[in-house]
Amino acid sequence: MTLHWLTLTTTACGCWALSDISCDICISQENIPPKKRGHHRPKRIDGKLTPEANSILCAAISGILGICLLSIPNNKPDLIALTSSDYFSLIFSGTIHFSAYLITLSAYRYTDSTVITPLLQLSAVWMLILSSLMTLFGLKPPTTNTRDVTSILLIFIGGLLPAAKGNILNILDVKFWKLKPVKYCLLAELMVSCYSLFMYRSQQVGGTQSTLMLFALSRIGNFIMCLFYLLVSKSYRSHLSHLVHDTSPYYLMISILGVILSISGIWYSIVSYSLCREPAIINATEGGLQQLMNLGFSLLVKKYGSSSVTTDLISVDDLLTKVVSLTMISVGLLFSF
Repeated sequence: MTLHWLTLTTTACGCWALSDISCDICISQENIPPKKRGHHRPKRIDGKLTPEANSILCAAISGILGICLLSIPNNKPDLIALTSSDYFSLIFSGTIHFSAYLITLSAYRYTDSTVITPLLQLSAVWMLILSSLMTLFGLKPPTTNTRDVTSILLIFIGGLLPAAKGNILNILDVKFWKLKPVKYCLLAELMVSCYSLFMYRSQQVGGTQSTLMLFALSRIGNFIMCLFYLLVSKSYRSHLSHLVHDTSPYYLMISILGVILSISGIWYSIVSYSLCREPAIINATEGGLQQLMNLGFSLLVKKYGSSSVTTDLISVDDLLTKVVSLTMISVGLLFSF
């Protein structure tokens, strides 16, 4: 198995880790819209974004990028070769991804990225289950082995440690699974796993359709899903007003940079999925590397950040637990090869 996918996955994780830190900076944990009837507009807190406003910004950039890519003349043969079923499945996968992204952003209301990122290891378990089901129904060849299962198990346990406050027995408590960051990440990562398998399946059976078209159409799906939410939800529309009127230019620019990094990571990830034999391995590797980079970047910003705003917003507490978590994930990562 070529390791070129690992280089692309590492690049994707670096982009995502920096994007996570931008969410720490730009999304206020106190920025929750009031529930009083007739008052839907989010509270303004120091010009920061709500999770919903951040998702709208991401969808807008995704839509513009997708349209630009589809407009390139050289891509027209690939577009013509796609069937209506291809268009539907790729755009639908983008709608799933946008919903997962919005749910993950909502977790930032309650904790920071050094807790959220390890929780994203839940996707490794979802991916193993879904990948096994695909094999069972003949949608992909059997590639998962004992080493893969061991890898994913170690990464899963290590990923839960920070949210469990260092005591893995806490995951046996029903209250642990009722914590909002845990619930949000559990649901979001199930959806991300579905999205990843959609993309993997499209790459394996797509014939003439290029990876670039997969990426472009899924970005269009992001934009379409955002438009749907804006049309059906008055509360969600209020966050568009917040983005336009209440967001400070400082936080807006950081958020835009974070969104660009996030979308870049998605591109590198899609390419890496086309090069690896087992999607569950890439999914687990993404989680481990993203946590490593997120913790490292957070420590660097916390220590060397020149702005009091950035150093105050990035929390790196309970460092020992996070190091143990990272060690378990790193050992699990070694079993992937």
